[in-house]
Amino acid sequence: MKNLLTLATAVILVAAFLSCERIEKVTETEYVHDIKYIENPPDTIFKLDTLYRADTVIIRDTVEGGGIDTVIITNIIRDTVRIHDTVTITNIIHDTITVTRTIHDTVTVIDTVETEFCPPYAHFAFVALQYHADAEVIAFINSEFGYEDGWVYYLSIMMSEMSNPSTGVYDFYGYIDYWAPDWSGYYPIEYYFRVSYLGGDVSDPDNWQLSDPPSNAKNQPGLHLVTRTAAGENKD
Repeated sequence: MKNLLTLATAVILVAAFLSCERIEKVTETEYVHDIKYIENPPDTIFKLDTLYRADTVIIRDTVEGGGIDTVIITNIIRDTVRIHDTVTITNIIHDTITVTRTIHDTVTVIDTVETEFCPPYAHFAFVALQYHADAEVIAFINSEFGYEDGWVYYLSIMMSEMSNPSTGVYDFYGYIDYWAPDWSGYYPIEYYFRVSYLGGDVSDPDNWQLSDPPSNAKNQPGLHLVTRTAAGENKD
């Protein structure tokens, strides 16, 4: 009998449990805490994660007859994860640097050049004579025969008469063979000129001056036509 009563009570409690009003309350709390510390170089990373999780479940059952059953389940989970990493970071930087330097230098070069000139020798004077006398000969021939050009030949200095009255001054007497431009005419000319050195390079004819020397009983200054046989007069 007692067993039947116990069984009946259990059945009543199960039926009441199945038909009662159920209230469920769930509370969940999650907390995450991160700490990161980086040091460079080397880089050491400390990471600390702490997870707090609490689950609370409250179940209230109302049983016929005024009975209330309350079931509270609380789960608290704490996880702490510590990570220690040492990281070495090597940074290689390649820079290309172009340096342009502009240097302005003022260079003054002073050279001392010593030029030694030859004395005003006679052969320099004779070259200057021909240089300046050419124009005199053409002007003379033009006034006499109308030629504006031609061939002018001087006897050598060895075949001419020369005097040196002073340093750098020479008086020359000699002969010139003049031929017409087409070789059709021949005219011998005697000359008597003075050539004077002016200074500078003696080999430069422009540094000599042509003039008439003083006249004498033998020679007359300037140009004069003469009668004589010229070498090569029968030239074709």
